[in-house]
Amino acid sequence: MKIEKCGFKGKVVAETGISGVGGKNGPNARLVARREIEDFVRNIVAEIEAAEAAGAVDDAEAIADHLNANGVTTRKGRSWTGVTVAKFLRSPGAKRYRSRY
Repeated sequence: MKIEKCGFKGKVVAETGISGVGGKNGPNARLVARREIEDFVRNIVAEIEAAEAAGAVDDAEAIADHLNANGVTTRKGRSWTGVTVAKFLRSPGAKRYRSRY
């Protein structure tokens, strides 16, 4: 992510073009965080669907193994487990971007 300092007290302008982010408590912090989460969800869904299309996976544990083997981590940087994959796939966010569920 391209980050530039500008304006009053070095506020941050991310590549999203939203000024005044200013960290966790900036006026647009929720919007930026939501976009980052949605990008993460879209990327994981795309990775899972590509693996499913290739026939590489068929259950949550196999998906977790595939994600871990490709170096894909959770948002917190942790490894995937069958349980975390199952919870992710049941989440409203994943369902929104999934082509089938």
